Amino acid sequence: MKKIVYCLISLFVFLSCNEKDDVIAGKIEIPEETSDSMTFNAEGGEMDFSFTTNLDWTATTTVDWIKINPSSGISGNNTITVVVDETSVNRASVITIECGNDIIEISVDQNRYPTSNSFEVSYTEMTLENYLNDKFEWQLLLRDEDNQNSYGYSGSSITVTFYLDSEWNYSKGIPFGDYAIDETTEAGTASAKITKGWNNTQINSGWVELIEDEAGLKVGFVGTTTDGEKINTYYTASASDLYVFNNAYGSSITQDLYIDNYPQAYIEDEGDVFGIGKRLWNLNIAQSDIQFKYIGVHEGIGDWLSVSLVTPMSATSPAGTYEFVFEDYYLKDWTALCGERSWLNGQGINSWWKSQVGPNDFIKEAPFVAGIVEITENADGTFLISITGVDDALPQNHTMVVQYNGYVARYDRNNTGEFGVANADFYGPYEFPSDNMNWFIGVGDNDFKDYGMEKGKAWVFDVMARPDQVFTKGLPEGTYVIGTSTAYEAGTCHMAKYRIYDSWTLREINIVSGQIEVKLLADGREVITIDVVDENGEAHKGEYCGIVPKYSVVSIPYQDKVFNGDDARVMVSYNGSNYAPNGETPAKHGWDIIMEDAELLDSNGKTGLGISLELRTSEETSFEAGLPVGTFPIYEPNTNGVDKGIYNGDLTYYQIFYEASSRKIAITGGHIVVSKNGDDYTIELALETGNSEVMYRITGGYTGALIMNDYSTWSGNSRTKLEEKQETTKHLFLK
Repeated sequence: MKKIVYCLISLFVFLSCNEKDDVIAGKIEIPEETSDSMTFNAEGGEMDFSFTTNLDWTATTTVDWIKINPSSGISGNNTITVVVDETSVNRASVITIECGNDIIEISVDQNRYPTSNSFEVSYTEMTLENYLNDKFEWQLLLRDEDNQNSYGYSGSSITVTFYLDSEWNYSKGIPFGDYAIDETTEAGTASAKITKGWNNTQINSGWVELIEDEAGLKVGFVGTTTDGEKINTYYTASASDLYVFNNAYGSSITQDLYIDNYPQAYIEDEGDVFGIGKRLWNLNIAQSDIQFKYIGVHEGIGDWLSVSLVTPMSATSPAGTYEFVFEDYYLKDWTALCGERSWLNGQGINSWWKSQVGPNDFIKEAPFVAGIVEITENADGTFLISITGVDDALPQNHTMVVQYNGYVARYDRNNTGEFGVANADFYGPYEFPSDNMNWFIGVGDNDFKDYGMEKGKAWVFDVMARPDQVFTKGLPEGTYVIGTSTAYEAGTCHMAKYRIYDSWTLREINIVSGQIEVKLLADGREVITIDVVDENGEAHKGEYCGIVPKYSVVSIPYQDKVFNGDDARVMVSYNGSNYAPNGETPAKHGWDIIMEDAELLDSNGKTGLGISLELRTSEETSFEAGLPVGTFPIYEPNTNGVDKGIYNGDLTYYQIFYEASSRKIAITGGHIVVSKNGDDYTIELALETGNSEVMYRITGGYTGALIMNDYSTWSGNSRTKLEEKQETTKHLFLK
């Protein structure tokens, strides 16, 4: 029995020893410097992996894009070669090596981008765009080293447009992530094209990836063109690259300009200037201080804009809805042409806005690059114009909102009137015994090039204008009747002649009846219309439309005058919300401002300065709300579309009192600025005046409390009441 027990114990010990030997039988070792991972780029390739085993081994993988050679071997030092196919996607797998009971795994990763940049990109341009379509658009331009501009004289470029949702904005930074190339233009997708030479080829599948790395930005691109060409490239932006990140096209709006007080507009009908059956219109709109003296030159200070519009040739009006486009080399109907910068001279073409401080002295200017223009023609022939334009005024972009409702002068470049030349000389009140202004106006036919030439026909008129129509206000608007009157009254023409020049021989024929009419257009041009009969009974009719050169025969001095606001007295009167003389639209709230400075108050000789202004605004206001604040420019009577300003009308008490005689001098230009701090007001003056003897520039202002009167509840003849009120106030102030 004891022998049996000893045998069983010996058998158990023997079996235990064999089980321990099986556990440690297989062993795989890799050198210390060898990694257990492999990384391949898009083009694939091969890599070696070395290891040592004490028994036979096998190497396997579960994917077909990895090849292993050899896939098995015997004990000792071994090396396998791992071969990976080309790819355009990111992918990863493992290789498993087994030796007995010992197992190791080697990770294999493959990037969808190549080892080297197959596109040989030398730099990028990034441009943000917003076409007001509820999506932001980010344009990425990759160029190879042979491509030196965006049109591709040589070499290639890739243009990618990313479509981002409306919640994205520039302040969020670069929108890193993957974007599938898709024709739907939905947010989160992209579209792309490749340019070679001058040919654009659409890329209809693939993706683009914006990757954040240590350099700041890495761009990966994989795509297939409609021609079947495959593109796989990447680009890493670094400090040494010519890398441009340009927020040029409005996806970051840092300042909004809401401008609704443009009082003048004109449009140029340029016809088919491109020779492709498209009509081009140039719309010009300016604030009150900008004068359109002639096409291309703008005088004064303030903002103005010019927008180029494209319609079919059959269009007889610029009315329509236009969207800004960059494709100005391929004109489309009902589009507005985006502006283009010329970095050599700072001037642009097509659609621009500019801000200037003097004649053609611009402090700001930028092209419109996106937005909408809407033009509606009203039943009375006026136009309603709405412009929402995004500019590229780097680094601070603007959305400029412009509203205009009123008369738009039409200028046809191909027809400037029946007469070819015109000029005007200003003689003031000195040549004749009258306070009225004397102007000598002449027009000539197309053969009459100048008054010194030897042939052609001319019509000359000596007209008498009102006393306030001085040289600085330009050619006097109005109708002048021809007759035998020698009273030199305003509105008359005391001399008119029809002149015929032939080989230096002059024949003059008196014009005995009829009239000459002068009208000023919003763009700075004048229209001179004649309808007369000469002493031989022959009728003459014609018209000149254009810029009339003007010359002053007399010299009017210009002086500066400062309103002394210390201890000044200012009274304002509210006239109600139905105050709209001359049928002005929109209806205005009327206010009168009468100012008398301290020198006039304290001086027995009344040598100070008194001013009467008639302020009008279409903004909702009331006597209780007080005097409206803002900038109020001078505007002429019968100017539609003006929302607020100082009315320079024939019937206003719009005057300067100065010296002991308290003479009235018409205020011919400028503006006032009204602001409020607590209960006190500040009125700043920047006005110009004129008469036959002197021109004043008036500056200075007043700060303090205002005497206020409410006349809004008056009934009856409001004009008579206002006259009584103004005259009474004037005499009170001048005592």
